[in-house]
Amino acid sequence: IRRKLTISANIAFGALLREEDIPMFGIRTVTDGDIATFQSEGYVCKLIATARKTEGGVAAWLEPTLMDSHALEAAVPANYNLISFQSEYLGRQSYFGQGAGRYPTASNVVQDCVDLLAGRGFYGPCGEKTAVCNEETLCYYIRGNADAWLEANKAQTWGNAVVTGPVAVAEAHAWLKKHPEAFLAAIAQ
Repeated sequence: IRRKLTISANIAFGALLREEDIPMFGIRTVTDGDIATFQSEGYVCKLIATARKTEGGVAAWLEPTLMDSHALEAAVPANYNLISFQSEYLGRQSYFGQGAGRYPTASNVVQDCVDLLAGRGFYGPCGEKTAVCNEETLCYYIRGNADAWLEANKAQTWGNAVVTGPVAVAEAHAWLKKHPEAFLAAIAQ
C-alpha cells in the first residue's frame, strides 16, 4: 500500500517522494481486545493511506485509522479499495472497486505490458524531490507501555489504552518506533 501511496502522491502533487520517507504502521499488533474497544466506541479500524499538499511539502503516511462505523471507508470489504479526493471546487470525490485478487491483478499486469509495448509509460514525469512533512496533528488510540511521552499526551483512556490529544503524525510514528510491541491507530475526524 505504501508504494501505491507514493505513486499516487507523486502524480497528484507533482512531487518526487521517496517511499522509505513515508512512515507506515500496520495491524500486526492489534488484539481482539482492541477491536472490542473500537466497536464499543462506534469505530471500525481500517488501514488508511493519506497524502496531502502542505506549505512545507507533502504530508504522507500509512496507518490504522478508526473510522466511524457508518463512514463509507468502514464498509470497504476484503479485496476492494476506496480512494477519495478532496477538491477546492468539487468537494469530496470517492472511487470504489476491486484493487486486488487474481483477476483484477492479472488484468492490470496485462494492461501494463500492452502500454509498455505501445511505448506508453505508467505516468508522467515527477516533479522535484519533495520532503515528507508530517506535522499535521491527529488524536491517537495507543495501547502500549506508558512512558513520559504517552502520559503527557493522554487525553482519556479507553480500556487499557490511551487516547491522545492532538499529536503530530511524525511525533506519533517516532514514539511507535521506540515501542514496536505497541498498537497505534489514528482517530478520523
